[in-house]
Amino acid sequence: EIEALFRSAIDIATKQNAPLLALRAAISWARFLTHQRRRAQARIVLQPYAQLIVSLAGSRDAELAAELT
Repeated sequence: EIEALFRSAIDIATKQNAPLLALRAAISWARFLTHQRRRAQARIVLQPYAQLIVSLAGSRDAELAAELT
């Protein structure tokens, strides 16, 4: 299942202490959910990264996350 692969990517990035990579995987998962018309779930996926998104204000990653929330 594709969602399990997104979860795995986030878990691996987290274990490797790579929060930006975890955020990018979460953004990709949220984009997938949005295309599936599951916007509320997309927001839930991105919620744990809210503080990181704020700290990256002005970056392309922050812009992508904002588009999905």
